[in-house]
Amino acid sequence: MSDGGLLQKAIEQQSESDTVIDGVVSTSNSSSIVSSGSKPISFVGMIKILFIGAILPFFLLMWFGIYIDLIPITILTPLVISATLVFVWWKLDVGLPTILGGNGFDLKKLFAVVMTYMILVGTPFVFATIFVGDISLGEVEFNDDGSQLTVKIRQNGGGGTHDAMVSVFHTNQEVWSSTESFTFNKEDYQGDYGQFTINTLDFWDGNSLPSLSNNYSIQVKIGDYTSDAELDPMVMTRVVTAALSSSIGSISNNADDCEGEDKETCIVAVGLTTWAGITSLEDYPGPLSYADYTIKATLYYENHVAIDYPIITVVKTEATWESMSGKFGTGSGTVGIDGSQLALTGSADDNSLGMSVIPKSDWEESDFGCYTFTVEVMSSDEWSDEADSVISSSYYLYEETGSHSGSGPPNPSDPHGATDEAWTELVDGETC
Repeated sequence: MSDGGLLQKAIEQQSESDTVIDGVVSTSNSSSIVSSGSKPISFVGMIKILFIGAILPFFLLMWFGIYIDLIPITILTPLVISATLVFVWWKLDVGLPTILGGNGFDLKKLFAVVMTYMILVGTPFVFATIFVGDISLGEVEFNDDGSQLTVKIRQNGGGGTHDAMVSVFHTNQEVWSSTESFTFNKEDYQGDYGQFTINTLDFWDGNSLPSLSNNYSIQVKIGDYTSDAELDPMVMTRVVTAALSSSIGSISNNADDCEGEDKETCIVAVGLTTWAGITSLEDYPGPLSYADYTIKATLYYENHVAIDYPIITVVKTEATWESMSGKFGTGSGTVGIDGSQLALTGSADDNSLGMSVIPKSDWEESDFGCYTFTVEVMSSDEWSDEADSVISSSYYLYEETGSHSGSGPPNPSDPHGATDEAWTELVDGETC
């Protein structure tokens, strides 16, 4: 065999073992992972797919992911990254290693995908490490019932555990101080933050309202950083300082309701109303939305009890009492939201007055004469001394009026001799 024949045979054997695709040689070794057999794509096309499939979803996740309550952001982030990576890998046809049954990777596409995801995932960590924001005081908020105060400390890219020197001032005097530790381990749409919580009772020192000079403020010191914030005066006002009582007669002109055929109108019930709140320049006490107290309301006839209303317990804005099987209404009400007024319900309604009333049949005494409606408000021991109470009384005359009322001689102009009944408030020092 000639040398030319041997050379030709060697070339043919090499051709059988090697395959050339698009100018790149790939051996037949089963462990090969590099191939150029994927679909060709232009540079612009590759950028479009990476932008739509990877970059855009990543930035949408970064800006709006925290608003998705169904899935925590720590779980949502790897899910989105994994899903977009699968989409981009498939759309670019990056390929699979031959060991998994593929034809190897397209190195250019593989490099583009890997670099894109390294930049997307690594950029936030780089910025957080290099460009750490200054510490600042964030939201200072009470919980729903005002029993705790939460203070947020913000720092973009913040980390680690820190100590804060915290002081609370009332009427410009320090009433409480402490060192509180916190960790930058939370994040929201405003950035990284840490927080600590203080019990309101720890620094309570008396009402904030009605004087604005009685306001509370909190001061936070962290290293060289110092900041102050005012505390909500409504939350920091817990003790009732003013009360008011009022009653009104429910009048009927139904002969079946009135005793005697000669009465045109008569008092069949009484409506009772109380006010409890903060001292105000208005006619009525200002509302308290965070106070806890009890109300004892009693209507007296002369020296006797006419209506002994059950003790009313108020917790924040919810008032409850014993309804006595409907004798005193539903046994619940609301006070301190729109005002300090609380209507004391009874077993009947007066549409003309627009309120619930207590019929005379439910009174212990119901004769004509002088009545006193007294309201005593006792603030919770948690916020005030047991002796702190506020009392308000109002005075009324229940009487007959008309020609046969017994107050004078018969009226000749009234041939029927009809009489009426009246429930009149006594004011400006008037007495029965």
